[in-house]
Amino acid sequence: MGRAQRAMLVAVVVLLALAMGCGRPAAGGNEVGQPRVGRKLGVPSLRLLHRLAGHGEAVFGVAVTADSRRAVSASFDRTLRVWGLDSGRCLRVLIGHTDGVQAVAVSPDGRLAASASLDGTVRVWDLRGGRCLRVLTGHTSVVEAVAVTPDGRQAVSGSADMTLKVWDLETGRCLRTLEGHTGYVMGVAIAPDGMRVVSAGSDDKTLRVWDIKTGRCLRTLIGHSGYVGAVAITPDGSQVVSGAFDGTLRIWDIKTGKCLRTIADPSELISGLSVTPDGREAVSGTCLGKLQVWDLETGECLRSVDADGVGITRLAVTRDGRRVVTAHVNWTLRVWDLEPTTSE
Repeated sequence: MGRAQRAMLVAVVVLLALAMGCGRPAAGGNEVGQPRVGRKLGVPSLRLLHRLAGHGEAVFGVAVTADSRRAVSASFDRTLRVWGLDSGRCLRVLIGHTDGVQAVAVSPDGRLAASASLDGTVRVWDLRGGRCLRVLTGHTSVVEAVAVTPDGRQAVSGSADMTLKVWDLETGRCLRTLEGHTGYVMGVAIAPDGMRVVSAGSDDKTLRVWDIKTGRCLRTLIGHSGYVGAVAITPDGSQVVSGAFDGTLRIWDIKTGKCLRTIADPSELISGLSVTPDGREAVSGTCLGKLQVWDLETGECLRSVDADGVGITRLAVTRDGRRVVTAHVNWTLRVWDLEPTTSE
């Protein structure tokens, strides 16, 4: 990527963040411990538990550890931060990337994190010591997404070079490159069996299901009419859930590629997505700051809250299903109680 092209790409990211309300953290807003009424009347809200502040730029990525006690955030300020979810305190700052950090994933044992950056690299971190263990190079453009396999041995990254790469986390070697998207790869999710990966292709409006071992594209999921950047897989590995700027969530059969259900909220640009551990609900976040919980079987909105209009970039549900952590463009993260809360 040439210097001018890269500068333009960074400018686009910054402008997108500004369009979603990026700025210095504002005083006021939701009070911790107090529910806010969602935009959908009669729908229970979500209680804010903590607001996590410390980053110096927009936060574009978040992941949670398997013990549901820590979160790791990735920011445009070039750092990652490790947070205690019970205390809301920053436990550690990870420094090493030379440009904004776009995404982060944590290994199942909670020892390692993999981060994706505008500097074109993936970095592997020791979360206990805060040390960078290795730098994975090979993408020819910025790296937008990353996920770690269930066995913790490999990572899959997605890039603006329109490819995915499968990495050996122990050696740092690129095992294979997956080609087929015609747009930036903005989202990556790995099936619980570790055999398949699903990617979201942003401007090409598709998702692709890949065989991790062979690198072969098994099927292309077509149906969204807008930018696709959010993707998750249900815990049983049978369904894919995707979110797009066309204001819809779509549920797909991972084996057939058939769209089973569409959940529409046309006024919203869906930017973050996660599925609860029981596989019954999806949690979505939007560029305008709406956080919603959906019944995947009926498509009903179960809970909804407006995060003061502060754009949500990504989100992660804890493994115990009790909390969701949202990353925001105003440099903060928020921790929410997922249990239903009635509001006056």
